[in-house]
Amino acid sequence: MIGEVQAITTEEVDEAIYYAHIAQKGWAESSLQERAKFLYKWADELENMQDEIAEVIMKEVGKSYKDAKSEVVRTATFIRYTVEEALHMNGESLKGDSFPGGSKSKIAIVDRVPLGVVLAIPPFNYPVNLAAAKLAPALISGNAVIFKPATQGAISGIKMIEALHKANLPKGLVNIVTARGSVIGDY
Repeated sequence: MIGEVQAITTEEVDEAIYYAHIAQKGWAESSLQERAKFLYKWADELENMQDEIAEVIMKEVGKSYKDAKSEVVRTATFIRYTVEEALHMNGESLKGDSFPGGSKSKIAIVDRVPLGVVLAIPPFNYPVNLAAAKLAPALISGNAVIFKPATQGAISGIKMIEALHKANLPKGLVNIVTARGSVIGDY
């Protein structure tokens, strides 16, 4: 056995959602550049912790150490890529006739806005990479996240969030909820 993970109650899930809603309001008001600084720091912290996280992935989901370490490094690269894409997509404009019934003489400006609190439930086979593939886009967009890691892979997911915590992400933005999917996942 490599560790134990707390099985939380549905009441504790509700509490996590409540605090995520509170934290998300301020996060959505922050600038894209401000959010980017936290995510870049997260990627750096993942790389700093790559050996520790790779060891857990290896034991928890049965990957080779080389593959597990590659997953962590690839995840840091993906987070940076997500930030860069978000920075480039800001304030996109479109010709008015690209919409049905639109006029060529008008221009539309696309402004992406946060949804609020989103749920991220990644599969077990890439417990860090596929989790970050859900968290990074949600966070850079101004959302808060309820993160429910797979039961097999939960410790790897928690380690990934430890790196995010080291990046000093504002409290309440990412809340980990752990228990069997049949208990809280369906809820």
